[in-house]
Amino acid sequence: MAANQENELLFEVNLLFPEDKNAIEAFTQIIKFYEILNEFDKTIVRNVGHNFISEYGLEDIEFSSIKTKLLQILKIIPDEVLKNLDLKKTIGYFLVKVKYWLIKVLADEKEITSKEQIQKITDKVNDEIKEIGNTYQIIVTQVNNYIILNAVDDLAKETNNLKEKELLEYKSKAGNTFIQKGVYINKPKILSELGQRTIVNETTEILKIKKIDMLSEEPKWDFLQGKKNLHAKMLDKKWLDDFHNRQVVIKPEDALMVTLRTTHTYNPNFDDKKTDYEVIKVLSVISPDNDNSQQLKIADDI
Repeated sequence: MAANQENELLFEVNLLFPEDKNAIEAFTQIIKFYEILNEFDKTIVRNVGHNFISEYGLEDIEFSSIKTKLLQILKIIPDEVLKNLDLKKTIGYFLVKVKYWLIKVLADEKEITSKEQIQKITDKVNDEIKEIGNTYQIIVTQVNNYIILNAVDDLAKETNNLKEKELLEYKSKAGNTFIQKGVYINKPKILSELGQRTIVNETTEILKIKKIDMLSEEPKWDFLQGKKNLHAKMLDKKWLDDFHNRQVVIKPEDALMVTLRTTHTYNPNFDDKKTDYEVIKVLSVISPDNDNSQQLKIADDI
């Protein structure tokens, strides 16, 4: 990709500190910010297309403070799904922008205590998603306030682990901003204002299979979602029947692309939650020997 084409997809996540700092501590801090931002990306991009996987490529790094230049990367499973490279670039730049919006609200407001503050970001993200859907004639879904609230909360917690005079700086074509410790978010109050104790969200996920339940009438399978362990009830009875009848073959290290229903149930004080997972539809089997391969049912291939 030529430099003038990729500049929209470049962004910087910089940890700025005034004095010498332990190298391991510095890299650990910045990696935690990467993880929060990339998890946010993965959540947001699922609302634009379930075949997209968000990653970062390291383009450059500077020392004194730690300054990292990254490239927003989108992978597709399978690659043939996406013929329009313009769409891929548009979604990539969209992810660069939403990271900026997320950090910018903490930089500008310092305190997040009302649902209106969260709603502003949610509306901005959803307006952009809607525009992408209309422009490229693709099916998109809306982001809810809880996705934004959780991302803001995670980012605020990590920001407050910075030391005095340390800054997290974000630079991109979408805008430049920085945050420092002292950010305050009242998550229980905002959840109370949002007025729901049970929050349900459906997303398309790729889950690596760890353990299969063959015996239960209501089976639960164990998966890995990235690095997170996940125990999900399998509700796609037709796919399970095909699997039991050997019309679907699963090999070691395979993963499933699924529609996953996630239900968060908060206690009356909104300070704790229980999370339940349900696979409501299995879309395909993903084999690790070829990132672009998706198994079909054997019956469909005959």
